[in-house]
Amino acid sequence: MRICPDKNIEILSTLSKDEVIDKFRLNIEFTEKLGIVGIRHRSFRDYEGHINNDKILFRRILKSGMNSFIPQISGVISESDSGTKIQLNARLHKVVEGFLIGFNCFLLLLLITEIINIDIRTELETNFLFLPELLVMFVLVNGLPGVVFNYELNRLEKDFRRILISKESTGSSRHKLSRIIE
Repeated sequence: MRICPDKNIEILSTLSKDEVIDKFRLNIEFTEKLGIVGIRHRSFRDYEGHINNDKILFRRILKSGMNSFIPQISGVISESDSGTKIQLNARLHKVVEGFLIGFNCFLLLLLITEIINIDIRTELETNFLFLPELLVMFVLVNGLPGVVFNYELNRLEKDFRRILISKESTGSSRHKLSRIIE
């Protein structure tokens, strides 16, 4: 189990590089910097971020509520033999990663303190009352971000298929899209 989830994704499309960039620009609300909170206005687009030359940085826009575990996607769009290759890296915001690491260090410190205090205390019944709660907290803190992260990546894949295969800009439906996850 990883503390800070991240994933490398490679998408191959038969569209040209310029067509892929145009489709991304049509579907990404421009914002120069991605903070931890994000924009909350009613945008008809599903993603916020920017594209500079061949580099892309974006994340999904939440229409309501807050979710810090939405992955930030950075990547490079390049030409390949059969069309366009989009290499993406999905990871959490750096502040969220820092919080997860810090909270895990805090839980580890509590666990060490609990283990040291087992020898000092004479009543064994009270020693193990805190240990199950500590383990549940550890599982939740490390499991929940991974579940939400993977859900968001699956949603991203569906949206990419919709964006890159749509007939809007080219008028042809013969585009193929393949996905490789490392």
